[in-house]
Amino acid sequence: MIASVDDPVTVAAPVIDPLAPTIFHEPWWLEIATRGKYRVTEVTDDDGRVIGRLPYFLQSDLGITRGVMPPLTHFLGPAVIDGEGGADTRFLKQLEITRELVRKLPPASSYNIKCHRGIKDVIAFQREGFMTSVQFTHEVYPRATADVWKGMQHKRRSVITRARKHLSAVEISDPQVLINFMQRNLKSYGLTCSYDMEICRDLIQASFDRQCGRILATRDEKGNLAAAIFCVWDHHSSYFLISARGPSTYRGSLTLLVWEAMQHAAERNLIFDMDGVSSDESVSFFSGFGATVVPRYIVTRETRLMRIARSVRHAFKKPNYYC
Repeated sequence: MIASVDDPVTVAAPVIDPLAPTIFHEPWWLEIATRGKYRVTEVTDDDGRVIGRLPYFLQSDLGITRGVMPPLTHFLGPAVIDGEGGADTRFLKQLEITRELVRKLPPASSYNIKCHRGIKDVIAFQREGFMTSVQFTHEVYPRATADVWKGMQHKRRSVITRARKHLSAVEISDPQVLINFMQRNLKSYGLTCSYDMEICRDLIQASFDRQCGRILATRDEKGNLAAAIFCVWDHHSSYFLISARGPSTYRGSLTLLVWEAMQHAAERNLIFDMDGVSSDESVSFFSGFGATVVPRYIVTRETRLMRIARSVRHAFKKPNYYC
């Protein structure tokens, strides 16, 4: 087991760029995730200072251009400096800046943007013709280790306790070890990855270089990898970004890793974000860790032709009511 402390460590407050509210807004992250193909709309004040930014990523296929979320990027959405004044003044300023950012987006058949936790309303998007929906995620807030442990379901604690008897948790310093493990597991299940493994490796390495990423893995008694996860963090949250588990793995391998990652986040005084609720399985798994379910806004806009094409596609696809 990786050592932990009973109480969160006090971490010096970082210098926060209000125009990069999450790690996914950082230029280096977007540069790697999109292979340099992302773009940004900006709004400046009368003195030429940037007071609003909205990153976006366009993909074109068969003449159809879509604004999509970049690979391995949980959240984006607008970042706005709304200045001083009362709540009403700042709200109206933010509304004005966001609407101008949205108006500057180039034409596309569709846009889909999953907004970060700092977006408390999507009125500006609605005013610009976007449809809005909500996806949910699980968050564990930083507390003393004993309190986090106590807040979990008894069944989840029992699984972790049993897993510790058969598995050890270790850090992996080479991104390629995780990539190879993922590829072997996907092959054994007869599946293919939905994103570029080279992009995945480069993002992991870049996060290591900036000391904001960590691979945790469990090894069995023979030293074989059983499961692995990758988390990245910014000034506010640690994000559960990637997980992989072998086909013949001890049942609690992934649960043990999530617990270790939760402790690591608490030590850094960060919220642990467990990723979006996307299936019945994820609801069942994450709900046992004592997390709080919170919303994330999703904004979409599409042309009439794109809407018809999507409706036809969904007619032949089982709907997912969680995302």
